[in-house]
Amino acid sequence: MSQIIIAAVYKKLFISSLILISVNSIILGQQKTSAAYNSLLYFRHDNDIFKFNNQTDKYYSFGIPLGYQKLLSEQAKLLKLSPFTSSSKSKYLVGTQLYLKGFTSLENSDSIIQSSRPFARVLALRSHITVVNTSRLLKIGIEIGVRGPASGAEKVQTKFHRFIDISTIPGWKNKLPNHLITNAYGTYAIPFRLHNLVELIPETLLALGNQNSCFQQGLIFRVGLFNDISNSRLYNTHLGEWDKDNKEIFVTAKIFYRAVAVDAEKVGLERLNKDNRLIGYEIKLHMQSKRFGLVLAYNQMSSDSNFTQQHSYGSVGMSIRI
Repeated sequence: MSQIIIAAVYKKLFISSLILISVNSIILGQQKTSAAYNSLLYFRHDNDIFKFNNQTDKYYSFGIPLGYQKLLSEQAKLLKLSPFTSSSKSKYLVGTQLYLKGFTSLENSDSIIQSSRPFARVLALRSHITVVNTSRLLKIGIEIGVRGPASGAEKVQTKFHRFIDISTIPGWKNKLPNHLITNAYGTYAIPFRLHNLVELIPETLLALGNQNSCFQQGLIFRVGLFNDISNSRLYNTHLGEWDKDNKEIFVTAKIFYRAVAVDAEKVGLERLNKDNRLIGYEIKLHMQSKRFGLVLAYNQMSSDSNFTQQHSYGSVGMSIRI
């Protein structure tokens, strides 16, 4: 019965996507020169079946973030930060994201192997505010959730494997127990436009909490047709007035160094060592039309996974502005 329900959900999502594409085509056919979109819905599916080698269900197995972001009006601004308001007009956006993540061991066995990471899963709700203008971006957020069986990630992975006719992996008996997680995050980015089609963006991330505590310094190389960071799908800031002919299509390549102090999927790390000082990269293709956006990604040691061992996976993400 559960398999039938999962299959029905995927079919409904597919049908809904077709309907949204049809509606978008009708809207794009209208003769308006611009429109105001103040809200954004987005969905992404991370999975290690979307990668170049055949080894799956290793470490970061899957992730399903679902989010909403809204542009605040001038009258509803929650805060004013002098570094942003001193040089140019800033945009204030608030958002929330619900995500489910599943982490599996390299050794898919029900017996406990001390040298291996345990199986783990996380369900969490994150709220954030973004302050951005053409010269910088600051995003801060907090989250609360649960790690362990209460998240339901094991059931989701099992049902998905059955749906795509792949055998269920063993190993979930070797799993971490339920644990309440809380965290705070901050991201700061400054763009440097080198050419109309080329941009460099140093990006700093700091996370503190019992889910993930880390410092990460990254550098994003962006090439293609794109807007500045205050009005681009790169950081989901493309809300407000939007010209009908203004479309984005660009590629980003991000390299980063990350030092991790706490990793809840490994029951915490007491000191820094070679396993939690990491270098990784992410390559993404971004496309944005009037209302709909798409991102395709390949990730090696991605910062989105909050994970401290070598892993790789692919991502497919979609968004709609409303």
